[in-house]
Amino acid sequence: MKLAFLQKLGERLGTEKQRANLLLLAGAAGILLLGLSEFWPDTSPTSDGPRGSSEIVAQCDAAAELEQRLRALLCQVEGAGRVEVMVTLAGSEETVYARDRRVGADGATQEELVLPGGTALIEAVTTPPVQGVAVLCEGGGSATVQRRVTDIVQALTGIGTNRITVTRLVTSTEGGE
Repeated sequence: MKLAFLQKLGERLGTEKQRANLLLLAGAAGILLLGLSEFWPDTSPTSDGPRGSSEIVAQCDAAAELEQRLRALLCQVEGAGRVEVMVTLAGSEETVYARDRRVGADGATQEELVLPGGTALIEAVTTPPVQGVAVLCEGGGSATVQRRVTDIVQALTGIGTNRITVTRLVTSTEGGE
């Protein structure tokens, strides 16, 4: 029965040369599809956690939250006036997933992710350290205001004064230099 099917298929495909050409065409189409697959976005789900743009969004969210909290506090410093803050982080959030470790009778250790309900169980999320802070404030031209703002940013972030910049904010009525 299989032999009859193959004979009918061979008759429909034509001569030996036509079959060879068809095989070459199918191979070329496969190679072309493999090459084009590099340009298609990867939509496969991963259990290793966030990747790509979601990491950038998480990093921006953490920096934006810190900027907002610093701005709210620094605008209350005597002489500071209006305040703008920019925070850069050294990397992105790191997610640690729960793992189940099993030791077999032979002493071999087997480790696997804990997946209740099909998603990885998160054990901890660590926020990256602050890399630097820039503060622009209306009173930033004053050495006293610069010192007060620098001391507060250093106390809250734990970074050295060499990673903190405080300068005068130019208002729209003054114009740029």
